[in-house]
Amino acid sequence: MKLKLPTNYRQVIDEFGCLQEKIESAAVRMKPVRDREKELRERILGWAENLPDDQSCSVEGGHYAVAVSERRIERTIKSMRGVLAALGETTFLKSCSFPFKALKEHLLPDEMARLLTESPTGPREVTATPRVVLMKRKAA
Repeated sequence: MKLKLPTNYRQVIDEFGCLQEKIESAAVRMKPVRDREKELRERILGWAENLPDDQSCSVEGGHYAVAVSERRIERTIKSMRGVLAALGETTFLKSCSFPFKALKEHLLPDEMARLLTESPTGPREVTATPRVVLMKRKAA
């Protein structure tokens, strides 16, 4: 199938490719920075390990102050059987989701094939690839 392209499609493609190159290059350069930031974040959180859950704190350095927040409230289901009983099987099953990773851990391949379906409904990827453009020499 031929795509319907706007008149400025080459400009859009080239700008997209240039931006993608910049993002990939920055990601490679930023990895050590992200790793070090994560290491320091974990160290700072370790200092607050015994801080009561509902309290925050601030620690000052020479140039920055770092705030450590109180713990966020997280909800977890106490009893899936209780949820099933409260909602009923039909509503429970319509609302339920299950990670495929967990299925792979507990089911054999033939069971997976029987219970799962695959179809091309996921998002598309857009990836730029640099082109080599040869310039024609002008005759002397």
